[in-house]
Amino acid sequence: MSSEAKVVEKIKNHVAVCLDGSDYSKFVVEWCAEHIFPWAGKVTFLHAYSFSPVTFIPGPSLAYSADAIEKSNQAFEQAAIRKGTELLKAYARDSAKLGRKPDELKLIQAEPYMSAKTAILDFTETAEPDFLVCGSRGMGAMGRMLIGSVSDYLTHNAKCSVLVVKEPEAKCPKLA
Repeated sequence: MSSEAKVVEKIKNHVAVCLDGSDYSKFVVEWCAEHIFPWAGKVTFLHAYSFSPVTFIPGPSLAYSADAIEKSNQAFEQAAIRKGTELLKAYARDSAKLGRKPDELKLIQAEPYMSAKTAILDFTETAEPDFLVCGSRGMGAMGRMLIGSVSDYLTHNAKCSVLVVKEPEAKCPKLA
């Protein structure tokens, strides 16, 4: 393959990296910096934020207006957006130190409207990355059965290829 063809091929590769704020996500960025970013054309860091809206405000009197509840929910959502944005920027700084700054930081809304895995799947259908990278928390069969694994769901439902990065055994915390 000519060097010109390699450049064209590199530009076509869009890699979306799912990051959730866990220690596993830090490892995913490090792993990608070594194994994926050197050949990737476009790198998108992706985080699905969530917040829990309230339907009433507990206190001595439950006579709060709908407007007060709506303002509280807006404040909760803005806090979740701020936290997610800060998280993506921190991962971008870490990635830049490792040699590759992401081309795009994408914050998408998940809960309360949909699960994180559904929000990420929707992203892949509109952005059409060549493949998606996500980490594995190492939940085990019981955890996957009870709460579901995002990486497992994406592996089975995304139209693009999905790469699940697992930490070496020595670095993985044991989940009860």
